[in-house]
Amino acid sequence: MSRICIGLACAAALWSVTPASAQAPEPLSIVVFGAPSLGAFLPPIIKAQKFDEKNGLLIKFEERPPDAYTAQFNSGEFQLGGSASLLTVGLADIRGVKVTYLFNLFDFWGAVVTSRPDVKTVKDLEGKQLAAAKGTTNYVMFDWFARQLGADTAKFSVINTATPGLIG
Repeated sequence: MSRICIGLACAAALWSVTPASAQAPEPLSIVVFGAPSLGAFLPPIIKAQKFDEKNGLLIKFEERPPDAYTAQFNSGEFQLGGSASLLTVGLADIRGVKVTYLFNLFDFWGAVVTSRPDVKTVKDLEGKQLAAAKGTTNYVMFDWFARQLGADTAKFSVINTATPGLIG
């Protein structure tokens, strides 16, 4: 059976599904990132509006940090995912995992927040510690843009954290 990574926007498809008859709802377990990831955006809306139940589904959203998400999805522990990046799914595919990628929602923004007055540019992060969720598309894009701005990201000391660890 092929696993499906359904990107955050896929959950919105529940709104367009024809409601099921009076049979018992089909249980589904979907792994997602926690806030502030976009993977944490739709699950509370789906539950509050009962979009899953109205469409014959009983969805259990299970939050995982990016590294655990990747390991558990690629191992087959979860058949459905709602937060993985295209990179994660692409790596799974080339490693022989049967996966179908429907679509993704990405906001194309990120931020570096600091209280250090000596950090005014991305290059100023060289030699300093940075907390980041390295297993996310956002970090990969940050790394690429930082290098385009002349920073040597190999000189960053990156502390890998889950997405909730980025709030603060």
